[in-house]
Amino acid sequence: MKKLRLVFASLSIKEKIDNIKIAKLVQKVVEDIVATGKNPIKSTRIGKIVLKNLREVDEAAYICFWAMYGSFDTAEDFNKLLKEFNED
Repeated sequence: MKKLRLVFASLSIKEKIDNIKIAKLVQKVVEDIVATGKNPIKSTRIGKIVLKNLREVDEAAYICFWAMYGSFDTAEDFNKLLKEFNED
């Protein structure tokens, strides 16, 4: 949980997410992780859970997080993400 708070706090500085939203986001991510029933859980799965929940809170922070922790090989990969995001 501490790592999640640090990551979200860094996004809050850039994207102006308040502390209450961060606390709720961390709680929801933890609940979703526990709900998987996996122990241990792969970091890639945690990343997907974080992305799902972050997208619901702040679109710009979602894209920033994905840009930092996702895997883009080319600019086209990033454009695909934006296109998928805009289609939803």
